[in-house]
Amino acid sequence: MAQCGRTCKAFANLRSLRELTFSFCKSLINTYLYINVSADSVSLAHCASLPNVSWHCMTVKLHDKDISNWVDYVQTKFADKSLFEITKGEYDFKIKSRTNKTTIWFDINVYEDNLTLNDYQYYNEDCKGWSGETKAANSAWGVFNQKNVDKLNDALQTPIKNGWISVDYYLGNRLYKSKTYYDKDKNSRPFVNVDSNFGCLSIILFPIFWLISKLMDMGIVGYKKEIIIDGINNAH
Repeated sequence: MAQCGRTCKAFANLRSLRELTFSFCKSLINTYLYINVSADSVSLAHCASLPNVSWHCMTVKLHDKDISNWVDYVQTKFADKSLFEITKGEYDFKIKSRTNKTTIWFDINVYEDNLTLNDYQYYNEDCKGWSGETKAANSAWGVFNQKNVDKLNDALQTPIKNGWISVDYYLGNRLYKSKTYYDKDKNSRPFVNVDSNFGCLSIILFPIFWLISKLMDMGIVGYKKEIIIDGINNAH
């Protein structure tokens, strides 16, 4: 009976040791995951809230300056008042060019500490073509980190420096569609926008409108205007 008691006690101690070991390993794994969380996939606010790991948050730089969110980005990127005029709305920013009629629009998520860019677009009053919803199709694109800041800088080369081409197609006096080329050589894949007056019909009667588009491209039906938009830095 005494031997049985000692055996049961030994098993109980072994079980306690196993549970203690399991708990320790679980804690160790959680700590490892916290410390090694990727700065590309976590916001600065979340990173700063983690215990003893704020040092791991990646510093985001723009023009050799530290920035902490997308609002900082806009205010730093477009700080030159001789080129840009910044207008702040409740949820967005509009940057109007002082050298031409280009406007760049940013939709920033204010409910996530300005760390998520919902979308950005640009357009010019001299043409019907516009950039399209450049970011909205990819949620990861809008996370505030150095990689996405660099990507946005590259994309903004079009309206700010390089310029673009808008080809606007008309049926009679009504706009049918526009094609936006993100360069001046038409080497980029264009963004095609069918005017809202024809949007639903162009889907329902797709074969007919496909033929119309081909005839318009050939100059047989309707007419088109090609407008070259200079980059804001190079506009006169």
